[in-house]
Amino acid sequence: TAAVALGILEYGVAWNASTPLLVMPIIGAAVLVALLLQRRQYGRADRDEAAGWRLADEVRPLRPAVARLPLVRLMRWATATVIIVGLVLIPILLRTDQIIKATAVAVFAVIGLSLVVLSGWAGQISLGQMAFVAIGAAVSAKCTITWNVDITLALVAGGVAGAVAAFVVGLPALRLRGLYLAVTTLVFALAVNSWFLNRQFFDWVPQQRVERLPLFGRIDISTPTRFYVFTLVVLALLFVALRGVRHSRTGRAIVALRENELAAQAFSVSPVPVKLTAFTLSGAVAGVAGGLFVHLSQSFDLTSYAAQESLDVFTAAVVGGLGSLFGGVLGAVFLRGSQWFITSPEWRLLSSAIGVLIVLLIIPGGLASLVIKIRDRLVTLILGRNPAPPIEPTPTEPTPTEPTVAGPSDVEFTVEHSDDAEDRTTV
Repeated sequence: TAAVALGILEYGVAWNASTPLLVMPIIGAAVLVALLLQRRQYGRADRDEAAGWRLADEVRPLRPAVARLPLVRLMRWATATVIIVGLVLIPILLRTDQIIKATAVAVFAVIGLSLVVLSGWAGQISLGQMAFVAIGAAVSAKCTITWNVDITLALVAGGVAGAVAAFVVGLPALRLRGLYLAVTTLVFALAVNSWFLNRQFFDWVPQQRVERLPLFGRIDISTPTRFYVFTLVVLALLFVALRGVRHSRTGRAIVALRENELAAQAFSVSPVPVKLTAFTLSGAVAGVAGGLFVHLSQSFDLTSYAAQESLDVFTAAVVGGLGSLFGGVLGAVFLRGSQWFITSPEWRLLSSAIGVLIVLLIIPGGLASLVIKIRDRLVTLILGRNPAPPIEPTPTEPTPTEPTVAGPSDVEFTVEHSDDAEDRTTV
C-alpha cells in the first residue's frame, strides 16, 4: 500500500511540478512525515534490540602494564615509523595525479571518522553522510570565493554547517531507530542533492573556481604535494581529538546508550542530548571533510556527493571496522585505494561488491579487528602469554565485623524451684 501511494505521489508531482527535480524532495518530505507520525508500541523485542544491537565490536586495548613493556613499546613505535615513512614516500614516488588521488583517500578517511562516531559509537545507521559533506563543501567554498578567508576558517565554517544539518537530521532519531532512521538519512541525502544545493533553486551555491589561498596568509598549499601534507595534518588532528572524545565522559555516555539505552537512563544518562551530540559531532567532522574535498577538487560539483556515494562511504567504514577510529581510516584506504591504485583486474575485485562480501564473511569485525588480532598474536609471542586477559575484580579489604550483641531472644536464665530442680528457660 505504501509503495503504491508513493508511486501515485511520484507521478502526480512529475506531471504537475515545473521541474522533475522537485520529485525527490517532495517524496522525501512525505516519507519523513509518515515515519514521524506513525505510532509504534515498543515491546520486549525492541527493548532487547536496544540492549544488544551494535554495528561493530569495540577494539580491546592492551592492558597498561603490558603496553608499558619495552618490547611492546618498541613494536608500537616501529609500526608508527613504518606508517609515517610510507606517507612521506607517497609524494616522492607517485605522479601528480596519483598524489591527488592519495589526498582524496585521506579526505574519505575523514568521512570514515565521522561514520565511526555516528554508526560505531552511537549505533545510528546513516546512509546519507555525503549530504553533510556536501553542505560543508558548499559553505566552505562560498567562504573562500566570496570573502577570501583563510582555509582554516573555511573548514571551521564547513564543520559548523555540517553540524547544524546533522543536528536537524538527528531530531527524528529521537523517535526513529534502525532501518527507519537509515531511510530518513537516505531521503535527506536525495533531497540535498536534488534540491537544497541545486543552483536552479538557490543562487548562492558556488560555481566559481575554489582557490587554495595561503595557509595563515604565509604558507603556500596550492601545489598537490603541499595540500596532501595539509590534509594529512587535518586528518591526524581530527583523529587525536576524536580519540580524546571517545575516552571522555561524553564518549562513554554515547557508547552506553548504544549498549543499553534503558540501563544508561537508570544511571542518569539522558538520551536526547547524548544522541544529538553524536549527530552534531559526526556532522561537524563530515563538514570539515567537505571543505577539504572542495578545496582539493577546486570546484563544487554536486555529482560528487550523490546518494550512491553515501552508500559507498558507509560500506567502506563497515569493511574497515566501525568499532575503532583506525577502522574508519583503514576502510577508506582499502576501498578507495584499491579502486584508484590497483591496476590488476584480479586484485581490483577487492573493491567490488563481491570483494566486500568476501572480506566481511571472513572478517565480520572489519579489517581493524584483523589488525588487532595480529597485534595480540605478536604481543603473545613476545610475552608468551595472553596480552589482554579478562580483568579480574579488584580485591577489597575485609569489612570488620561488629561484635555480636545478645538480644532479648538469646538470654538464658535459670529459675530455681523448691524441689532443688533447675528449669532452664530461653526467651
